Parts: sequence; C-alpha cells; structure tokens
Amino acid sequence: MSGTRQSRSKLWKGFMQSVRSRVRCGQNRRCREKQRKEASRLQTVNRKLTAMNKLLMEENDRLQKQVSQLVCENGYMRQQLQSASAATTDASCESVVTTPQQSLRDANNPAGLLSIAEETLAEFLSKATGTAVDWVQMP
Repeated sequence: MSGTRQSRSKLWKGFMQSVRSRVRCGQNRRCREKQRKEASRLQTVNRKLTAMNKLLMEENDRLQKQVSQLVCENGYMRQQLQSASAATTDASCESVVTTPQQSLRDANNPAGLLSIAEETLAEFLSKATGTAVDWVQMP
C-alpha cells in the first residue's frame, strides 16, 4: 500500500474513532475537551492534506507542460527527418551500401537519427518517470 493510501487509511480510522467516541461520550466536559482536541487535530491534518494536494496538482501541471513540449519537439524532429529523408532519397545516386546494424545507429542517416532520438527520448522518460516506456511505432 502506498504512503498516501496508508495516510488516508489512518485518517479514516481516526475519523471513525472520533465519531464512535462522540457517541459514547455524551455532553460531559471531558468529552467536549477531547472533541475539541480531535477537531483541532483533524483541521491540522486537513491543512496538510490540502497543501500536499496543491503540490501534487502543481507537479502534475508541470509534467503535462513538459510532455506537451516533448510532443511538439518530437513532431518537429519527425518533420526534419522526413525532409532530410526525402532529400537523401532524391540524391541517392551516389549512395553507399551499409549493413542494417550500421544504418540504425548512423547519425548521418535519417532513419538512424530517428532511432537515436527515440532511444534518447525513451531513456529520458524512463529516468524522469522512474518507469521504462515501450514505444509503438506510429505510421
């Protein structure tokens, strides 16, 4: 169970204990004091959770902007590679035969450059998110 779930579970258990306690206590002074303390504690917990939620929402917004930027850059790179590929195809009269292994990693070859870019992006995202990403080739 994640830390957030454990925290929520503890909060829920504490809340339920508070409800049970109120039912048992009635209106005597000791119980009212307990209730005040519990209410204060719950308000503190609520403030902390609200602050954590705000931070998570800000981080989510930041990551969404970063993803949008990377998608734009990826589209731009694909356009550049397609343009370079078309130019290379037009001037292929003097092409040099290479093995498929070499062409996949060759930065002078548009397909090789795309392969390197995809590997670099996958590596970056795996480090940024802590998970490996398997990319599906788009047509």
